[in-house]
Amino acid sequence: MALSQPRDSRPVVLLVQPNSDDREMYAEFLRYRRFRPAIAVTVAEALEHAPAADVIVTGMTLPNGGDGLEFIAQLRGDPHVKTTPIIVLTATMLDAERQRAVEALCDGFLRKPCLPGALVREVRRVLAVGRLGAVKPHAAEISPSGRVSRRLSRGARRPR
Repeated sequence: MALSQPRDSRPVVLLVQPNSDDREMYAEFLRYRRFRPAIAVTVAEALEHAPAADVIVTGMTLPNGGDGLEFIAQLRGDPHVKTTPIIVLTATMLDAERQRAVEALCDGFLRKPCLPGALVREVRRVLAVGRLGAVKPHAAEISPSGRVSRRLSRGARRPR
């Protein structure tokens, strides 16, 4: 995944999905729509390449069995990535408490099956909101049960 192409101004979309067919399909469509997709096959690789991404698209189940909520909390705790838009793209049905935690930490949420065009629209939306200077959520501490122990800061609003 070579991300360092200085003359390429297309936004980088990091795909962190457990299914290789999904990764490849979304990457191809994003490339066709003038984005620069990057694929992470492991959570470690995703954490390594996240600082170079303009948008991160992740699932709740990650490659090699990682937990999506913990991964998102790690990203929000990293000073180089905490303001990078994160979109959750998942087929997982979440209980209400985990759903609130995900929504507090993310900029977008899509359920599978998801047409590639819907993902592109969501990527464009979160990039546009970011350019307008929207307030990003603070990192939340997630307990093993998925509870959020810290809410959005006073006055902060999640972009829609």
